Amino acid sequence: MSGNATAVKTLAVLVVLGGLFGSAFLYMKVLVDEITPVEIVAGRLSLGALAVFVIIALRGKTLSFNPATIGKISLLALLDSVIPFTLIAWSETKIDSGVASVLVSTMPMFTVVIATIAFPDERLAPVRLLGIPLGFLGVVTLTGGDVLDVTSGNAIAQLAVIAAAACYGVASIYAKMLLRTQDALNLTGIKLAAGAVIAAAATAITQGVPSYGALSVEGVFALLALGLLSTALAFLLYFWLVRTAGSIYASLVTYIVPVFGLLLGWGVLGEEIGASTAFGAVLITAGVGAVMYGSAAQAWLAQLVSQLRGSALTETPVLMEKEKYA
Repeated sequence: MSGNATAVKTLAVLVVLGGLFGSAFLYMKVLVDEITPVEIVAGRLSLGALAVFVIIALRGKTLSFNPATIGKISLLALLDSVIPFTLIAWSETKIDSGVASVLVSTMPMFTVVIATIAFPDERLAPVRLLGIPLGFLGVVTLTGGDVLDVTSGNAIAQLAVIAAAACYGVASIYAKMLLRTQDALNLTGIKLAAGAVIAAAATAITQGVPSYGALSVEGVFALLALGLLSTALAFLLYFWLVRTAGSIYASLVTYIVPVFGLLLGWGVLGEEIGASTAFGAVLITAGVGAVMYGSAAQAWLAQLVSQLRGSALTETPVLMEKEKYA
């Protein structure tokens, strides 16, 4: 495949991935009116695991694991699936799906901060450091300042989404460590299965028998789409993108998810996109961009300034010679 064809394919996968992740907020918003958040998570992960197992079987492979591996991957399942999925599903009982999709896009900021703490050799350049308060300003703008009032129900829901984003940040670093010794497809299958078991146990403890049988036709389709498309297919495409185009390119999906989340919430559910929501989304996107790519931008600017200074120094003697013989 030519370079241009590969570039087009990766871009198409990136956009599709943004749509799959972004539409998850719509499906959850539909489901929270019919079943509990933990039931949503258990159903989503179970369907996702089943789909990945089918793919593994079709490819003639088998799952590879041992007790130590299961323990490590179960921790990953808690960090990047069970906890954040539950927090986001619960938050959507109180806030719009579009708002939740924008707030969760703060994840890369947490990733960079946590990576800086975990790996002392990584330092935040000034431009990247600026992105953190910029992103926080975007959160405050988008929520109308509600997020600062911890006594407000909406604020607690908004903080729950931000906590989910922090979980994703920790999980992304932990997953990178696990992928050094784990096949991506194998890791995805075990992680989804472990998460499904944990969520199912939580459902049994908190409410007994799940109430999936009471789902409406709309709810059934929402759960199927959430589990098969926004979980199984989305993770598989994400790992393909990381392997093909790199993790930095794959991280660009962060900018696409809120677009789909906001538009689907507006077009399907009739959620309003006010000026504060739009401006807050822009500030958050700018903050995330600064955090993720600030070092590269700063290095490019420094190089440009250096080149301009070099040009000025080489041109000055020439000008002096011309003036000498003028």
